[in-house]
Amino acid sequence: MKNQVEKHYRSCFRRKVAQEILSEQLTEAEAAQKYRLSCTLVRQWIRWYKRNYVEPHLTPMKPSKKITDHERIKQLEKQLKNTQKALKEAELKNKLLDTMIDIAEEKFEVPVRKNPA
Repeated sequence: MKNQVEKHYRSCFRRKVAQEILSEQLTEAEAAQKYRLSCTLVRQWIRWYKRNYVEPHLTPMKPSKKITDHERIKQLEKQLKNTQKALKEAELKNKLLDTMIDIAEEKFEVPVRKNPA
């Protein structure tokens, strides 16, 4: 029996692969070959990406019953609050990554960012 080592890939890499396929830059087979992955794994990543990044934003809220304007406003306020929270987290992550790049550039004395032409 073979010893199979389970590899764990970062979510940013999985997103990149899925986006390349969904934007039709690569086929599933081409992506699998390019990144040395199995086609099954690539298909799993596409399903994961759609479930977590595409479909939640495209699926409209389906009221199970007739709701009042007041209830709808409450739902929309909650949705807005969640979206604002996600935006704050994304902005914080962006600031953190910028700081990490600044530190790396200073410590290693190598420009990491591209100079705008």
